[in-house]
Order: sequence, then structure tokens, then C-alpha cells
Amino acid sequence: VRLISDDRVVYQRRLDGPLGRVIAFLRLTGTLIGLAALRHHDIIAYLKRGDSAAGDRLEKLLLGEKDGRPAPCAPSGLLAAAPASTAEPDPVDIIVPVYDAHDDLVRCLDHLARHTDPRHRVILIDDASPDPRIAELLARFHQDRPNTKVISHNENSGFIAAVNAGLAVAKGHVVLLNTDAFVPKDWLARLIAPLADPSVATVTPLSNAAEIASVPLMGDNPLPPVEIAAQIDDLARRLPGSANRDAPTGVGFCMAISRDWLARVGALDPVFGRGYGEEVDWCRRASALGGRHLITSRLFVPHRGGSSFGPEKAARIAQNNAIIRARYPDFEPAVEAFKADDPLIAVRFAAALAEMTAPLAIYLGHRQGGGAEHWLAGEVARRVGAGQPSLILRDGDKPGAVLADLVLTRGRLTLNLPLDELGDYLGLAPARHLIYSCLVGARDPLGLLKAACKCLMPTDRLEVMIHDYFPVCPSYNLLGTEGGYCGLPEGAACQSCYARLPNLTGLRPARIESWRADWGRVLGRADAIRCFSGAAREIVVKVWPELAGRITLRPHDVDWAPGPIAVPGAKPVIGVLGNIGLSKGAEVLRQLARQGVRIVVIGELDPAYADRRLAVHGAYERGAIGEIAAQYGIDRWLIPSIWPETFSYTTHECLATGLPVFAFDLGGQGEAVRAAPNGLALDLGLPPAKLAAALTEADPLSSRQAAVAAPAPRAQRQAHPRFRRRQARTRRPQQPAR
Repeated sequence: VRLISDDRVVYQRRLDGPLGRVIAFLRLTGTLIGLAALRHHDIIAYLKRGDSAAGDRLEKLLLGEKDGRPAPCAPSGLLAAAPASTAEPDPVDIIVPVYDAHDDLVRCLDHLARHTDPRHRVILIDDASPDPRIAELLARFHQDRPNTKVISHNENSGFIAAVNAGLAVAKGHVVLLNTDAFVPKDWLARLIAPLADPSVATVTPLSNAAEIASVPLMGDNPLPPVEIAAQIDDLARRLPGSANRDAPTGVGFCMAISRDWLARVGALDPVFGRGYGEEVDWCRRASALGGRHLITSRLFVPHRGGSSFGPEKAARIAQNNAIIRARYPDFEPAVEAFKADDPLIAVRFAAALAEMTAPLAIYLGHRQGGGAEHWLAGEVARRVGAGQPSLILRDGDKPGAVLADLVLTRGRLTLNLPLDELGDYLGLAPARHLIYSCLVGARDPLGLLKAACKCLMPTDRLEVMIHDYFPVCPSYNLLGTEGGYCGLPEGAACQSCYARLPNLTGLRPARIESWRADWGRVLGRADAIRCFSGAAREIVVKVWPELAGRITLRPHDVDWAPGPIAVPGAKPVIGVLGNIGLSKGAEVLRQLARQGVRIVVIGELDPAYADRRLAVHGAYERGAIGEIAAQYGIDRWLIPSIWPETFSYTTHECLATGLPVFAFDLGGQGEAVRAAPNGLALDLGLPPAKLAAALTEADPLSSRQAAVAAPAPRAQRQAHPRFRRRQARTRRPQQPAR
């Protein structure tokens, strides 16, 4: 028993013997009755309106599939709040352990002096630095700020002993500050403010190198230039206090500690030797007493990082991590849970945009794979290789959201943003370059398109890629309701077909004129419109003749193709490359098989068109095409697609083998075979018997002109009525554009 939806077997039971048949029948009946009872609204929506979302839900239920973990969601209003004013705190003790690092110390003290009110005390602990310039620096700082306290050790005792010496003389709230951290203006008020909550034990700011408090990516990011650090801190300053997040621990490079909690927990534990992991131990002790540890999103402190402990760092980390694991077995799981949930991802995303210095490439893409996604993946990889980030916007995981995938040179950030706040985020980039790739399958494609275009400033660029005919019609491959290429009829005929199209592509206006008018405004705003074949350009110009002079014709770069293949065979064997559904010519293959034509599909075939006379190889690696062709004795290729493809990778791959390649004379595939010496264009209206005869001629290339029908006028380049009736009876939801 098989139940098939689109190109997938969604229910299957073996019928072994009479009892097996009865059991399988009862199971299937029970499943269908339960489906009708629980999801009758989805069944009605799918059968009456062709609602693809309802169909997806039914398919997942039949398959027993669970939704994958959705991307996290940005909190609403994160960037909408006005900058909050923060009062200067009561006097704070700022503890700075010092050991050499002269250049960092100069910068650290300069930032402290310029950005810290003199009434806050700086406690400098010189842990026996060998560099004589260190003592001079500290003395000069003390002279300029009399409220400073300098403690000098005769022997180097390590970071923990230095900090504890400072804690012993501290009186109020404390800030631990490394000498390679460089504080910005009004930093202290923003860092100390969360300590007003008595449950908060520590506060850590954002930084480029602060482990789980790092932006834009967790871990170590390069130290940003001064002006970029200022941009990120300006962003942080405008974030609301609600953007602060609880964390399993503070990070000691710049960590505020509550005086009350310091009194309860005590000093750092000397068991950690010269240092590393001591702040984790202190924070976990505080957590055991009910203390909380916050990461404040309202402050960004640049941190050079990565230089502590020198060559002994690895050994020290291993040794002290072992102590942490033994004392707090729940700590590492807590950190992993924090990383998995990443409550700061929206802040990291915003910080990544704020640190950019060049226009941001923003792609509008779909979630269904195929040729458009192949192109998009190549574009993003090329940009990443050149050190340029890319942002991909897709339909969100829930209504009213947009899925944002920011690909950086060192990693990526993926989250759902509120669609109505998209402009707030994109406005953080210095400029925007919006590239439309494909929005087939989006809940509200025009809504997402308009929201993205609304974010553009007059100087920003907009490009439109015609990967399919979605701007022309929601039937993005121009297959009409009768299952064949519509030929772009005019007036009432077009509207009648449009009104009867299954709802496979989300919300759309009632009339085709409105659909095209909305897309026409976007195309009119575009700085560039790119078509990948002359045939696609003709179709776009037919709908929008005013765009004729603005369209750039540039085919895709075919980055790989198989080498020449020579396969002698006694009888013709036709190879078909790719995954074949309705639009790709599955019904054509079935009719040819009934004519006795030997066909091998190297790829997958929609099960709705399965025929025992059709050989289906299944999934394949591109590098193995020649070997597979030889295995089956393939001596010619057929591109059976019945829609005018905007570009066909498989056609070019087949042509590269040197074997004869047949394709119907329409779209990018027809254009490609007409231009190739081993290509043969066929009339789409050929009846199955004549088509079979043309395909199986002994030497098709030697009599190319006689064997191939002349191209039919455009008005006649539609499926033969016999094919159209058969296709309409077996039609399934359309496949993604390829």
C-alpha cells in the first residue's frame, strides 16, 4: 500500500500474505480516519484551494515527521527604544592587575582617565613587572588622579593574588579590569546599573573577545578599529535594559561585582594558581547562594585578549578546567545550553551589521532548493572568499517574521526577525545592495519583497535575477491549469487561468494585473535586471516592454561539466539527467516509455509517473555522470522539460559530454541546444510516436536538419493537446525552480 503526495511516498506498508494485507489495510484506514477527524480543515484547504502550507502539515503528519528546531527569534522592539539615561553610580573601585604589556597598559590607562569620573578609585596592582616603564606609567597616572591607589609586589605572585590584594582594600562595588580592555565613554554607569537589582552578583559587558559575551560571534573576534568599536558601542548604548541576559558565569576581563555578593562569597580561590577559571569558580559559588550573572547588552568594551599566560596557557587551562568540572559538573551543560539557545543572538546580529564598513549584500531567497539556490550558494561562497559578508532573507519560521541568515567570513548568525522591524536592522549597515533571487513558496512573497525594498535608501542598489517567472505569474514555470506551458495568453484567458491556480505560493492579489503591477514597480526601481537566457528576456519584455533596454543578458557560469563520453551501443538508450517531476517532463517520459523507448533517469523520478519500463538510477554525484552513462549504455540525452527554463544547468552538462542532446524548442534549454553542434531542438507539440521516432534515429546528428522539426511560432509552442489532457489528469504540485 502506497500513498503518494507530490514526489514523495508519504505512507507505505508491505502486504506480505493475506494477514499482512488485512493489517496494512486496517492501519491505513485508521490513519486516514484519524487524519480526517483531526485535520479536516487542512484537507479542505488543500483539496479546494491547493493550499501548500496545509499540504505540508498533512504530509508531515503522515510521515510522522517533527518540525526541526526553528531559528531563534529576535525580541520585538529591540532597536526601537530611545537611548536610556543612566545616572552616575556611587564611588566604585576599579581593580587593574598589571604585569608588563606596556603598550596595552598605556591605552588602557588613557581610556580610564578620559572616560572615568575621578571620584571612582582605580586600584593598580603591579605584580613585579620586569619592564621599568610600568612603574613610571603607574606613578604618572597616580599623579594625575590622586584618588588612585598603587600596590606594588616585590615578587610576581600571579593574577589571582594581585586581584585579591585589590579586593582586600576595596570598599564599594568592584570592577575587575584587564590591561588589554579599553573602556568607552560613560562605561561605568552602564556597567554598574544592573547591580541595583540585589539578586545580581556580576555584570559583564559585550566585547569582541569575551567568550559567551562576544559579538558578533561567540569566542574570539578580532579587535576592531577604534571607529568601529565606537559604532558598536553606540548601538549598545541605544539598547533597552531588557536586552540584558542571564548567563552561567561572568567573564573577568571587565566584570562588575556587587559589594553585597562579594561580602557573602569572599575573594578568588588561590587554588587556581596564577589564574584561569577563577571567575567561573567565584560565579558558581555565588550562583549556589542564589546570585545571578548578567551580560549587559548596553555596553561594548574592546578587548585584545589571547595573550594571557603566554606559552603556559594551554596547560593552565586544562588543569583549571579539571577543577571546575569536578566542583561544578552542571557548569559545562549550562554553558552548552546557553550557546544552543543563544539569548543574545539578536544583539550579536545587530552588532555584526553595526561593524560593517562596506555596502551589505542582501539576497532574497526561497527555502526549496534548486537552481536559484545553487546560484545563491555560489554567490555567497564567492563573497565570503573575498572577505565580504552576505545576508540572506527568506520566509520566516512563523507568520510576520523573516528568516535572516548572515554569513560572515568566520561564521554565521541565523534568526527570525519581526518583518515590520526589518528596516531597523538593515539601517545599521552603512549601505545596502539588495539582490532578488527567488521568493517562491513564501507565505507573503509580495509583503516580504516590499518590506525589503522599503529599507532601501535612494543611493542603495537593487538587482533582480530572473531565475524563474515568479514576477510574471505565481505559476513560476508558466504551466497553466491544464498542465502545459501557457504561452502567456492575454486578457480574460490569463485571468481565468490565474484565478484557478493552486495556492502554492502564498498570498496573492485577486487579479493577475495587480500581481504584475506590484512586481513592475520593483522592476522599475531596480538598478539592474539580469536574465540568464534570451528566451527568458523575451518573456519578461512581453509583459513589461518598457524594461527592454534595462535588462542585462548574462548566462550562468557553468562551474562544472562532465568530459566527452563515447558509448557505442546496438540500440539507442536515452539518458535523462536530474530530478524529474511534472514541469521537468515526467509525463513525456512515461509516454515515451509506452512507445518502447529505452530511458534511464540519472536522478529521481516523481513516483506519480513511475513506470516499470523507466529505469531510475537515483541520486548521483556529478563527477560520476560519465561512469553511470557507460554503465547503462546511454548514447544520447533528452531534456524533457515542458516549461521555458530561464537557464538549464543539466542541458549544458549533457552537451559537454559530446553525445546528441535533445530538448524541446523553448526557453533556455531550447536556446542552448540550438547553439550547440550536438544539440537537437524538438517541437513541443510532437505526438508521442513521432517524438519517439525522432529520439531513436540511428544517427541523429548526421541528419540534424531533417530529423528536427523547425521551431514552431511562439503562439504554438505549447504542449500538444494530447499531452495536456494526460498531464492535467496526473498533475501534482509544482516542483521548485531549478
